[in-house]
Amino acid sequence: MKSTTSPALGLLLQSVRQDDEILAAGEAASIIKNSNIDWDDFLDEVRLHNLAPQLKYLFNNLTGLIPERVLEELELIIRLNLIRQLKLISEFLRIQEQLDKKETKAIPFKGFWLGHDLYNDIAARISGDLDLFINVKDIEEVKQIMAASGYEPEKVFTLLPDDYIIKEFAEYNFDLIVNGSSVSHFEFHWRIGSRLHDLNITLDDLEPHITFHDFQGKRLMTFDPSASFLLTLMHHGGKDQLTNLKHILDIALFLKSDEKLDWPWIISETKRHHMYKVLLVSVLLANEITKVTVPNCFVDDINIPAIKRLEKNRLNIMAIKPEKTNGIKYKISGWIYRIRSRDSLVVRLGFIRYLIGRIIFQKRIDLH
Repeated sequence: MKSTTSPALGLLLQSVRQDDEILAAGEAASIIKNSNIDWDDFLDEVRLHNLAPQLKYLFNNLTGLIPERVLEELELIIRLNLIRQLKLISEFLRIQEQLDKKETKAIPFKGFWLGHDLYNDIAARISGDLDLFINVKDIEEVKQIMAASGYEPEKVFTLLPDDYIIKEFAEYNFDLIVNGSSVSHFEFHWRIGSRLHDLNITLDDLEPHITFHDFQGKRLMTFDPSASFLLTLMHHGGKDQLTNLKHILDIALFLKSDEKLDWPWIISETKRHHMYKVLLVSVLLANEITKVTVPNCFVDDINIPAIKRLEKNRLNIMAIKPEKTNGIKYKISGWIYRIRSRDSLVVRLGFIRYLIGRIIFQKRIDLH
């Protein structure tokens, strides 16, 4: 990370290391002893990067160095997340039963499934909704099932025709509203990102990578590690912008199971979707931040100067304080990353047009 990395962020970086727990604990102890840590800033960083479980595990080896109120706050975040995951899983199983009755494929990815399948502990990965991948032709069936199950579509989906939603969007979202608040949120995806992101992978593309898992006494249709990794990569690095340490940790944990991944297929799909550079910079970031080993097939390509520059840019952006992540400069940086990380001229020009439009719109707002 950049030399101006704050002590608070430094602790987060130690919590995601995958090479040596004892060394990570020692480095964390050194940071605490030699820095005047603002623990409120630290907790802001924890919430931004969703790493409370990893920090609590790290701090188990640092008895007496962490303020009690900080430990209590981490415990609270972890406890509330576990409660949320259990409720979401219960809802998922309820909805999945209805989908199965209609023989509608809806396969979980990201969210609680990564907690279960990748982290081996649903409490170890913080998430707030349910992501399911579907065939676009099944949207109407999904809408009927969700309505019959007490869910409401997000307001934007009630204002637009389905043809427009299918063309421009990538997901159809629903909430279960209780006493005016959402207690469960489902996102049904038929690709990743909007039309602008051009990540048009379909359930048909992923069909050879569908498998089955026993979960909570149910036989679930799921993705194998290769498809799960690809969809996670598309979301974290293609739709989003590789600035969240939880996302980097996701990538790292997949890389630790290198032998389970079908790299020729993954590389082929990233190139087909013009995001091979996204794959390379994600691998490089995971190696730099978590110390996970780089798979042999990427050793040469990750040292390309363009990939090194993208990595440096993302590291610098991660060092920005949480209160500045809603600023226009931060957002523009994200779009510049997207432009530079994609291999298609058409996609890059689309991002450029969008970015120019946003800048003009923002200037108009500022003038008024």
